[in-house]
Amino acid sequence: MSEKSTDYREYRLSLKERLVFGLLFLVASAVAFWLLFDIVWVGLPAGLALLPLFWKKLSESLCRRRHRILEEEFCTYMQLTAAALASGTSFDNVFREVADTKPLAGKAKYMDTEFLTISRLISLNYESTEAFALFAERTGSTDIKSMADALSGMAYSGGNLVTLVRGGVESLRLKQDTEREIKRILSAPRMNQRILTFMPFAFIFLLKMMSPEYVNKLYSGVGIIVMAAVTLLLIASFFAGEKITNIKF
Repeated sequence: MSEKSTDYREYRLSLKERLVFGLLFLVASAVAFWLLFDIVWVGLPAGLALLPLFWKKLSESLCRRRHRILEEEFCTYMQLTAAALASGTSFDNVFREVADTKPLAGKAKYMDTEFLTISRLISLNYESTEAFALFAERTGSTDIKSMADALSGMAYSGGNLVTLVRGGVESLRLKQDTEREIKRILSAPRMNQRILTFMPFAFIFLLKMMSPEYVNKLYSGVGIIVMAAVTLLLIASFFAGEKITNIKF
């Protein structure tokens, strides 16, 4: 069972995702080289050379997105867990009970399966805290792992599980709200940075369509050096902007 469980610490691109996004990346590379150097075929080998890096960055982005969805679902499920514990449900049975209620109307991507997995592990004579800790370890979330450690300690030392779960959920909700507010504040500068990065391509495309003789001089002699310098500056500005606006929480 554990072999089939999802490891949320890394995202493995499916064959379909590799093909679809890889093809789009190669097309974008060919178009970029056509605009900057008036040579299409060079863009394909260049795109192929950069394809592993593109797949790596894409998988990291999708992993962060999945992680964010997981934590949001986790908060909802743990709120119901606290309510079920307060009503008298034992910690061993609470995971199946919450999963059976379908808190997100069957739209949960991960937590329905995860709570059922925890319940099945408990039925296989795992300790409830151990089963929850195994899930927490796979998430890679420091907040979820901290809650698992606290639950484990509370189970052995005794204490109010309801208060602990509710407090943990409130802390995680506060963190998520803060992250969303920071991202909202940074959304405008990030959009401006991306517009400024890709605007030169739009200008060159319009000039090639309306007045090709005006830009033809950029594709020979000193113009090639100028376009190469522009390309390097655009790449550097894009990665610098992403580095500045990509805040790790």
